[in-house]
Amino acid sequence: MFEFFVVYRTYYCAYDEQKLKLFPSTLKDAALCWFIGLLRGSITMWAQMQEAFNSKYKDYCRSKETKE
Repeated sequence: MFEFFVVYRTYYCAYDEQKLKLFPSTLKDAALCWFIGLLRGSITMWAQMQEAFNSKYKDYCRSKETKE
């Protein structure tokens, strides 16, 4: 998600459609495979994408102290 926000700030995508189109280009490896596996049309708003991504990868993003 950090990499997305770096790119997002560079191009300043204000609309959900723009963010949703830009997001996959910032993914790699397992995250990209996860994205490709989403049902087409299942996510139509940026807030949905953020929620789905954060839900899937929340354990990877937590600090060491939080994990313990």
